[in-house]
Formats: sequence, structure tokens, C-alpha cells
Amino acid sequence: MMPHFERGVVRPRNTPHHHPPRPAPPRPSSGDLSITPSHGYVFETDFTFLSENWVDEDLPLKYKFVYTVGYEGSWTAVADAQASASYDALLPQGESADNYTITGMTVVYDFFDAYGTDTDTTRVLPVEYTTAQLANVSAARTTAALESGDPELSMQ
Repeated sequence: MMPHFERGVVRPRNTPHHHPPRPAPPRPSSGDLSITPSHGYVFETDFTFLSENWVDEDLPLKYKFVYTVGYEGSWTAVADAQASASYDALLPQGESADNYTITGMTVVYDFFDAYGTDTDTTRVLPVEYTTAQLANVSAARTTAALESGDPELSMQ
């Protein structure tokens, strides 16, 4: 089959014209994540992830919240993609080498699953418990989570 020329494009004869792919839809942008409080204690502090001010035409938006210990590493989900732009969670203790820092991230998805992200940090400090105190705190948290009916909360 002999190629033919058309406006500088070489194409075999009798092949359909190829149209360039459509541009990807714009992703959510201009938003931010805040984690409050700025520091707290392992097993004692509920941290609030709040994702707000996101701009996107392709509604509705969904919000996923994840964290990593320190500044880099694998991400652990706090909440899978959900309609609510906030989530309260217990976080693990940070590492002393990173000043007990936990980095949180929000992943904001639009209707077409295009996404934008933002991060914030908080510090999760250690608490010293006796074995009995730790068992009491753990039992109380587990009971409260199970009674809440929120399966994700009971896994924290």
C-alpha cells in the first residue's frame, strides 16, 4: 500500500483519519486541606481533616483522606472517597526523628474521577501509659467505635 501525503501527514491510503485525543477534563483545583489541632497525643486526640475551597465544574466532588508517618512513605487511608469534606480520626504517633510529624493528604475527585490533592501536617506526640491504662483506653475506644456503627472508625 502506497502512502499518500495530506498537509504534511503521512497516512496509508484508505485509512480513517485519526482525531487527536480529547483533552482530559480539568481536575479539582484551588482547594486546601487543614488538619486540626496542630498537635495532639496518640490514643487521646481526635484530629479533624477538613478539605475546602475546591473548584471544579464536574460535580459532585468526593473526598479521600490519607496519611503517612513523617514526610514521605506509603500512604494509609483514613477514609475512602466520600461526600463529606471532613473526617475525624485518631492518628498514630509520629517518629521522634521527624519531630512526631504526620503528613495528611486529601484527594478530591470530581464526577469523572479527575483529582486534585493537597497536604498538611500535624504532630502526634507520645503518651506514657501503664499496661492497665493502655488496656482501658483501648477498650473504651473500641467500644465507642463499635457502638457508633461506623465500620471505618472501629478499624482505627
